[in-house]
Amino acid sequence: MDLCPLADVKSLLGITSNDYDTELGLLISAVSKEAEQFMGRTLETGSYTEIFDVFPGQLVFALKAYPVSSITSVKNDPTWDWDNTDDMDTDDYITNDELGIVTFYTSTLTHGRQALRIVYTGGVASDTSSFKTAMPDVSHAVARQVIYYWNTRKRLGQVASTTLSGQTLEIVAGVEWLPEVRRTLLSHRRPQI
Repeated sequence: MDLCPLADVKSLLGITSNDYDTELGLLISAVSKEAEQFMGRTLETGSYTEIFDVFPGQLVFALKAYPVSSITSVKNDPTWDWDNTDDMDTDDYITNDELGIVTFYTSTLTHGRQALRIVYTGGVASDTSSFKTAMPDVSHAVARQVIYYWNTRKRLGQVASTTLSGQTLEIVAGVEWLPEVRRTLLSHRRPQI
C-alpha cells in the first residue's frame, strides 16, 4: 500500500501534467516500503500470522500489524504441530490492541524456537486515502521523502536499481532519511520488546 497519494506529491512539486505519474508512483511505492521497514511495521489492514521464538521467561511479544482488530488464534507448540495444537485460552494473555503487544501470564508459555504462533487481524488502513486520514503525519513525511528523491535524482551519486510492478526504478543507495521524516517515522516505530 502506498502511504501517500500521488496527487499530494504532484501538488507539492507543482506538477500538473501526467507526464511523470509512472515514475512518481513507483517512487512513492518504494519509499512507502522503506518507511514500513524502518518503522518495523506492516501498515495495511489484513489477516496476519506471526511466529515467534520463545525464550525462557519471555512473556511479551510485539505484533507487526497494529492496531490489532482481533486475535483469531494463539498457539504455543515447540514441535510446530499447529494443526493438532489447541488454541491457548484467552485468559492466558492480554493484548494492548493499540500497540499490538501481547503479554502472557507467568508459566503459560513453553519456550522454544518458533514455539508461538499468533494469527490476527491488524493494521492501520486498507487503502492510501484511509491511511492518509489515519496517519497524516506519516503520509506527509513519505511525500516529503519522495520529493527529496525526485529533486535530487540527477545529482546524487551511487544509484541502485529496484523493480516494482514489472518496472525498473532507480533510487539512490545509502541515502539517509530527511531529519524531519526520520523523526516522524521514529515516533510511530514498532515497540522494541
